Amino acid sequence: MKSYAVARALLAFTGLAFTSSEAQSPLDVRVALVIGNTAYQHANPLPNAGKDAEGVATALRTLGFKVEHVRDATREDMDAALARTRQALDKRNGLAMLYYAGHGLQVSWRNYMVPVDARVTNAADLPKTTFDVAGVLDTFARTGSRMNIIVLDACRENPFPAAGGSRGLAQMGAPIGTFLAYATQPGALAEDGDDKMPFGPYADSLILELGRPGSRVEDVFKRVRFHVRRKTEGRQVPWDATTLEEDFVFNDGKNTVKLDPTLVARMITDARQREQQLREEAERARQRERELAEAAERAKREAEIAAERARRESEVAAQRKREEEAAQAREREAQLARARADEEARKKRLEMEAAMAIAAARQQQQVQEEQVALAALQNANAQRRREEFFRIEKAKWDQLKDSRDPALLYDYLLAHPSGAISELAQARLEVIQPAKVTPQADQTGLVQPLAAKRFRMGDRYEFVVRDLFTRLQVERPVFTVVRATDEEAEFDQGYRVTQAGAIIRTIGGATLDPYQQWIPAGEYSVGRKWYTRSIMRMPDGTTQWVELNGKVVARETIEVPAGRFDTFKMEMEQLAQDGTRLKITYWGQPDWGVAIRQIREVRDTRGALSGQIYEMAARSRR
Repeated sequence: MKSYAVARALLAFTGLAFTSSEAQSPLDVRVALVIGNTAYQHANPLPNAGKDAEGVATALRTLGFKVEHVRDATREDMDAALARTRQALDKRNGLAMLYYAGHGLQVSWRNYMVPVDARVTNAADLPKTTFDVAGVLDTFARTGSRMNIIVLDACRENPFPAAGGSRGLAQMGAPIGTFLAYATQPGALAEDGDDKMPFGPYADSLILELGRPGSRVEDVFKRVRFHVRRKTEGRQVPWDATTLEEDFVFNDGKNTVKLDPTLVARMITDARQREQQLREEAERARQRERELAEAAERAKREAEIAAERARRESEVAAQRKREEEAAQAREREAQLARARADEEARKKRLEMEAAMAIAAARQQQQVQEEQVALAALQNANAQRRREEFFRIEKAKWDQLKDSRDPALLYDYLLAHPSGAISELAQARLEVIQPAKVTPQADQTGLVQPLAAKRFRMGDRYEFVVRDLFTRLQVERPVFTVVRATDEEAEFDQGYRVTQAGAIIRTIGGATLDPYQQWIPAGEYSVGRKWYTRSIMRMPDGTTQWVELNGKVVARETIEVPAGRFDTFKMEMEQLAQDGTRLKITYWGQPDWGVAIRQIREVRDTRGALSGQIYEMAARSRR
């Protein structure tokens, strides 16, 4: 049965993908649990879920992940698969990933994956019949994983309305070191795709972007969001939240396979055909072994009869006959041995051919342009690199910023998902092609539209301003919005902003090109980061660049003279070309464009430090 064992080993080698042994070093442990549930016993089937999971599993294997892939999993199957994943991760400081495609539901702000054998009649059934996503995160945490990526392509209609809960999935917090990705906005529904596509809209886009060389995990999922929004014409807008404290690149570009979704689908089909071919070859090998064994047994019986007859006739003749038969038997054994050796050589040749085919496919699929760009990024000076990128981005932006063609904005965002002008581009996209999703309240009751209108005619703000170091009051300014349109607003001191909160003109009269996105253009969520770069033109005509990096760091309830407010806390740092540094801590609310509290700390070109604390004393809106 040795040839069958060789065939099984070859099957394990080919797997269902082009597995890269070089992509995963002993210090880069990557383990993914991939679940695709299609054939539900007590709910509507999801034809694409199984295909989506298989495609993502294939892509992850190609990128060096150890993949635990289960299809049409019962609750028992999911328990067992999670246990195997835990064992593969345990105390190895690895990267843990979950991709789930299938039915999902939310009840009491908890998200549940639905096994194919689940029968849910009320909320009490959920813990014992479904799979809580929080439980997977807890399991990953207990293994000591350094990073967790949770991808829920499960935002379909609630398959068990009798159990209560809402449609879609619930927004959930991301523990430290975690990236959460939903196929669509919390509370909204994802599209399952159609038979004409190899995969659903989300999986199709994810497979494409996983293989992009050098892309950080956040950029991968930003591009996925833009792809899906574009494909569905705004009916589906993916959502994510992050608390990652380090960057991660799925494909470092050293061993590149371009993961085109059509190619991945073909890889899966070819692998299945190859698997069937190897099974058939193994069966033929077993049949040949049986035939040879039967022939040997018949020959042995014939030899014994001949030997007995020869012994009776003559001792000498019998001895001669036995020697002849022994020689024949040895020859037959030699033939059998040669046949086995030939079979072993054939199997090894097939293994070599498969390995060579994989290597050739990888080489053919390398993206030369992106490799050249990546090499340039690694070798160029960091500041010169940023300036060159900004020059390219701004030139593109200047050409399309006034356009009303969403295709141009999608192309721009896919090329620059985290660029210096990406926040402005996303805000512009919301103006000319609003998303067709209905925002849902989070656990605190807050509803955030994708495009907030943060300034309205007559909005009035009054502040108490204190010196950062003496804490003495230095002024009590009042700001009023005197003009507001669907896209812009202007205050009485000349301060001009976009409705998304980008600064067009400062109180001092300086203008910014592109506009400086002072706060996130869309939703506020803990972990969200943004970056902007602008050219600031002072009233005297002098110019310099200014860069701003920001991050939403927490939800906090604060007390100021105007009262008690539930806020998002942000930390920003601005660097100007002349060396001036501004550090800002900002507490705000998504539907108001002015801070409730703001701490500003300035270090000028001489190193002198100054600062102010702004606290809201009153605000009103008509």
